[in-house]
Order: sequence, then C-alpha cells, then structure tokens
Amino acid sequence: MSETRSSSPADRAASWRVILDGEASPGFNMSLDQVIAECVAGGESPPTLRFYGWDRPAVSLGYHQSPEKVLDMAAVNAHALTVVKRPTGGRAVLHGDDLTYSVALPANGPWAVSVTEAYRMLSEALQRGFRRAGVEVTLARGHRGGLRPGPLPCFASTARHELVWNGRKLVGSAQRRLRGGLLQQGSIPLARGTIRLDELVPPGQRIEVEDRWATVEEAAGRPVDRLHLARELAHGFGEQFGVSLCFESPRIDETIAAQRITATP
Repeated sequence: MSETRSSSPADRAASWRVILDGEASPGFNMSLDQVIAECVAGGESPPTLRFYGWDRPAVSLGYHQSPEKVLDMAAVNAHALTVVKRPTGGRAVLHGDDLTYSVALPANGPWAVSVTEAYRMLSEALQRGFRRAGVEVTLARGHRGGLRPGPLPCFASTARHELVWNGRKLVGSAQRRLRGGLLQQGSIPLARGTIRLDELVPPGQRIEVEDRWATVEEAAGRPVDRLHLARELAHGFGEQFGVSLCFESPRIDETIAAQRITATP
C-alpha cells in the first residue's frame, strides 16, 4: 500500500481517495457525504474515505428519525445544539468532541455480499487503523444491552461487528445502500465533553449510558491527535482492501453541489 498526493485516471481506478477535512457546519458535512456517495455510486468519483470535524456542537439523526420523537428539544436548545439529518440510518449521535468518518463505495466489490459482511469488513479496516495508532480494539460479537433501539442514542448499546474497547463501544456507525453503491458514516469519540448523551433524550426514556461507551483518549491512555488518527485509520483501510491511497480535497463540483444542498430550506 502506498500514499500519493495525486493520480492519473488509470491509477485512480486502483486507488481510494482520502479527504482529510477540517471542521465544517453540520449541514455541509452531511451534504458533502451525500454528494460524494452519489458521485461514487455513479462512477464519477473513486471509492472515497473522508474524515472531518464539526464547527459547532451538534446532534445527527438517522434519515428516518424525527427530532421531536427521539430528542428532548428543550435540552437540545439549552445546550445550543444544531440538529441535522444524516443520509444514513442509525440513531442519535452527539458530535463536537469526535472524529467523524464516511466511506463511499461502488456496488461492486468484496463488500457487496451483504450489509452485514460489508459492516464487518469496514470495521476490520478501522481495527487495523486503530492498531497502527497504538489502540487495541475488538469487534463485538453481538448486541449488548438488551435495549430497545428506537429513541436511544447510538452509543447506548453495541451491535454485532461494532468496535469496542474493554467491552465499551468506541465507534458508532450507520450504513445505507444506494443505487450503485453504499455509504457508511461513523463517529469516533476522542474525549468526553461537557454534554451527556443521556441528557438529550426525552425524560421518560433516559437511561445511564456513560459507562457503555469509551473514548480514544481513554483507550490510548493519552490525548490523540485528530489528524494523526485519521491518517492511521485511512492506512488501515488501505491494508484491509489492498489499495493505494490518494490524499486529495473534494472536487470543486462536489463542494458546490454540497453547498447548494445545504442552502436549500
């Protein structure tokens, strides 16, 4: 596996694009992931890994979720949180102290066998990357917690093939199949913030979730640089799938399309 800064059209067919973004608005982050996934599914862009942060605290919801049903909006407003919908499914995720990733892939590939197998392969790629960063994590064997999945936060329970450290969830991910491809998005908590996940769900549904998840800082025993971790995780994907990595920025047309979606009421 090699790392390059640019590539010819022929090389791009055998490589994955890696985008190491900074912090952006919640709406733009979700829109750009959506645009990139559509471009990959349509054959306009190569398989793409994107790592990014958030320019403000936010909660992302699965595309099928209703904010009023799964969140205590009074608590959300009190913390000045932005609520945004993801193009993938899953449950509520708190952002701000995390590294977020997305991976957009075409339909053809070893991940095409099934959703479960794709999830396992992508988790194993992340596991390789964490190992490169000096953090040993494992894949969960099955669901932990015996909790109803509906309104509860993503990090309240652990599903099969999710990454855990000392039995606690370290990465929360959601996947969506598109016509011609798939998109998976995930959140990796770097450190614990001042806002608690269980404060954000409706009062009648609150449970203690803080002991169910871990941070990279806890797993590593030290603060971990966001950019360094993103690079190591990217190389984990390169090792997992035997591909070279091309570190680039989003194309101008992708950025413009994402900005257009973000600006649409």
